[in-house]
Amino acid sequence: MYLLAFPVVASAALAASVPGHAGAQYQGGNPSSVHFTVETSPTSWATVPGSRAAHIGQGYPGEAYHIVRCGWPSNRTSITVAQAKTFRCSPYGAVGLSVPPRGSFEILSSPIGDKWPESQDGSLSDELRFVKHVGNVVEVGPNLMEYGDYSGGARPSFDEEGGSLWIFDYKTERGPEVIRVSTGSGEILQRTRMPPISRPIIGVNELGFWLAQDSTSNYPSRTKLGIWFAPLGASKSELVKATYGSAWAMKADGKAMDVFISPSWPAQRSVDVLRFTPS
Repeated sequence: MYLLAFPVVASAALAASVPGHAGAQYQGGNPSSVHFTVETSPTSWATVPGSRAAHIGQGYPGEAYHIVRCGWPSNRTSITVAQAKTFRCSPYGAVGLSVPPRGSFEILSSPIGDKWPESQDGSLSDELRFVKHVGNVVEVGPNLMEYGDYSGGARPSFDEEGGSLWIFDYKTERGPEVIRVSTGSGEILQRTRMPPISRPIIGVNELGFWLAQDSTSNYPSRTKLGIWFAPLGASKSELVKATYGSAWAMKADGKAMDVFISPSWPAQRSVDVLRFTPS
């Protein structure tokens, strides 16, 4: 069992410092500390949530999270619902920008600068926007994150919890980071520096964002591997526990997080569950 300290911030204090327009960068204050106990125990493969197939490449858009793919001019902020039905989403062959139900939202992915075709050379090629339906208008927010839409795994991973959408990518215009976006307004509530690990296993609980390497992950040779935690309000993530093993899944339980991981590399069928609990 281990005792670890990481910075977190109360959600009420966080909300008070959020800027007032969609796409704004989080300008939060100083997080306080929280201690974790970490308990490790062997478990069976049958206890791992989901299947192996559900976790391979979970960072790919459309597999981990539903996004809308369509060209969108960078200087345009809205379109009527009637116009959205005729908006051309070439070169994907679709006509009509998807309109989220009132009170809901979607994430729109578009080529940077509406440049077709998209680059496949490993550079940043696409950007994400928050889309919501207000009255008879579809509002499209500013760029949230730029990423590279190409084979090899530099695509975003998504997870939701408590009115926030967390989006991680290991290669963005700001480097490897996770952002926390309000699912009500599209405002960016937080930006946190993360390790450069592609195709990760991710999870979110009440305290923040969790990440660990998968057996298919790519990363620079000097990257510190293991279980990383991005607390609410923090600008930098922390390495909770170093391990070269591969994570298979994460399961949140309130403020606790269970990480199912092979204890060694290469990944074996033996699985440990690491339970992180605030103390």
